[in-house]
Amino acid sequence: MATSKKQASQKVSDPVNKYVIYRSRQEEGVEFKIRDIRATQSHEYTGHLEWKVPADMADLFDLNYHVARGRVARV
Repeated sequence: MATSKKQASQKVSDPVNKYVIYRSRQEEGVEFKIRDIRATQSHEYTGHLEWKVPADMADLFDLNYHVARGRVARV
């Protein structure tokens, strides 16, 4: 029974969302990196770029010039 309590506590402490998705607000002609995270083409919005950012880096990612100015937004 002690092992099941330990497993249950580990599940609770795991973050629900391990990644945060960011998307360019407009169509972009070229892909570019932000904080060494490479952009990928969006499957939902043609021409837009997306970044899959680890949740623990999201606050730093928000400080980037393109994010702070609104060119890239958190989804």
